[in-house]
Amino acid sequence: MPAVVEHEIVLGGRTVAEPLPVPVATGDGEERAVVPLRPEGFWQIHRHAPEALVRTIDEMASVGAGDAVADLYAGAGLFTAWAAARTGETGQVLSVEAAAGSSASARELFDRTQHVRVETAPVERVLDALGGHDLILVDPPRAGAGKKVIGGVDAADARRLVYVSCEPASFARDAKDLLARGWRLADLQVLDLYPNTHHMESVALFER
Repeated sequence: MPAVVEHEIVLGGRTVAEPLPVPVATGDGEERAVVPLRPEGFWQIHRHAPEALVRTIDEMASVGAGDAVADLYAGAGLFTAWAAARTGETGQVLSVEAAAGSSASARELFDRTQHVRVETAPVERVLDALGGHDLILVDPPRAGAGKKVIGGVDAADARRLVYVSCEPASFARDAKDLLARGWRLADLQVLDLYPNTHHMESVALFER
């Protein structure tokens, strides 16, 4: 379960607005270029990380109008926003996040984007809903996706999986599991989002 974050607001409002690399279109023609973040929510600490990650995924994943994308461990909707823009109104995007604060931000962001469905739940509880998606995207915490989620992804009929990881050890474990199940590592990019530390961000494309 997500950690409970204690906080106290001493000045300003309940949320802060962070820019989105890809704006979200609403059904009435409006574009939302920022996401409202709550204190207990998650966002990338590096100012250029969201743009770098979205650009990397966009170059890897061939997503077009009418496609269906599942965004697992979706947070406040960074990659969901990208998927919504690429699939368009004829597509479908499932956004899954267990942390209530981040999921609330996603619900607010996509409340008028009809082809996006936001689910506040652990990923393990929605594995049966992954069928019919062209692309599955996972961005798990440092513990990684784990055997149950990898098994659920494998059981779905998606042909492509994008795995975003901030922990090489858990990524290597899950990648080994995917390869053993017949997936192929088609692309891998490593981003230095944490300068002067040993941490690196991996973005990988698996296909079958």
